[in-house]
Amino acid sequence: MSVASPGDAVPDFDLVNQDGKRIHLAQYGGRTLVLTFVYTRCPVPEFCPLAMKLFHELDEALARDPALAPRAHLLTISFDATHDTPAVLRSFGRAYVVDRGEGSFARWEFATGSEEQIKAITGFFGLLYWNDQEQITHSLRTAIIGPNGKVVQVYGDNLWTAEEAVREVRRAAATAGASETRKREER
Repeated sequence: MSVASPGDAVPDFDLVNQDGKRIHLAQYGGRTLVLTFVYTRCPVPEFCPLAMKLFHELDEALARDPALAPRAHLLTISFDATHDTPAVLRSFGRAYVVDRGEGSFARWEFATGSEEQIKAITGFFGLLYWNDQEQITHSLRTAIIGPNGKVVQVYGDNLWTAEEAVREVRRAAATAGASETRKREER
C-alpha cells in the first residue's frame, strides 16, 4: 500500500461532520488542514486518547498565534462509521474543543462517513484498522495538508508535538502566502 507523501495532492474526500453537515476536504482550501484519525471508544491511552490530547495542545498553540489561527483548521476523523455517528462525535468533541467566540466547532471539526468513504480516506493516508472482538485495532496517522491541497507532513505515530505541528502549519501558510504574492505580481 502506498502512503500519502509530502507533495501529493489530496483527493476531495466527502465526509459528514458532528452537525450532520456534509463536508469535503476542498472546502478548506486556502487554509492549512491538520487531520487525525481516531475512534471514540479507543481504550489504548497511547493511541486515540493521546492523539486527542495532542490535537487539543495544537488547538491551544494555534489560538495563541492570532495571525496563524484563522489560517489553520483541525479535523478529527473517526474510522468507526458504525458507532461514531455525528451525534456521538459532537458529544465526544465537546470535551476537547474550546469555543473562542466563533462557535464550538468553528476551527476544529469531527467527522465520519460511510464505510466506503472512510476506507477511501484512511487508505489514502495509509491508516490500517480492523475489528478485533470488542475494539478496533489500528495504526496511527496525523497529516498536515497545505492551503494548496497537497500533503505537507504525515506522522505515523503520536510522537509529534504541538510545537512541531505549528512549525509545519506556519511553513505551509508562509509558502501559500508567497505563492499568492507571486501570482499577484505576475498579473
